[in-house]
Amino acid sequence: MAYEELFKKIAAEYGLDWHLLAEQAYRESRCDPLAVGAASDMGLMQVLPTTWDEWAPKVGVFDPFDPESNVRVGAAYQVWIREQLVKIGRPEYYWVLAAYNWGIGNVLRLLKSGGTWGQVPKERQDYANDIILAAEINVLAAELGADSEVDARVTR
Repeated sequence: MAYEELFKKIAAEYGLDWHLLAEQAYRESRCDPLAVGAASDMGLMQVLPTTWDEWAPKVGVFDPFDPESNVRVGAAYQVWIREQLVKIGRPEYYWVLAAYNWGIGNVLRLLKSGGTWGQVPKERQDYANDIILAAEINVLAAELGADSEVDARVTR
């Protein structure tokens, strides 16, 4: 299955935008299903081992290096993050991405103390903003009928 179809399928199941999911996978691993990060984060979505151990059984998957399993765990975890943020009135996707990258605990502590987006570390802001902007470019390119670099990355 081409990654584009995988992202479309899983995003639809979880109520996510597939462009954002695909761009996040590119940002995390350059769409390498066998990637292992410095913190032992694994696969396309660079899922941390503790996150994998918690979420893989919940979604019924077993192999963090299987693209579908990895994206499914990443998507389920994002939905949970979004639910936590909705409870405190911050459903914006840039907060979801910041929490995925920086940790939900860090984001919740900041928001509950009255913190703002400007207080999020620049690296985490850039992570969220870059994913959102690249996904928007991908959508615009598709609407214009042009091939975009992002499309080429996720259809391998």
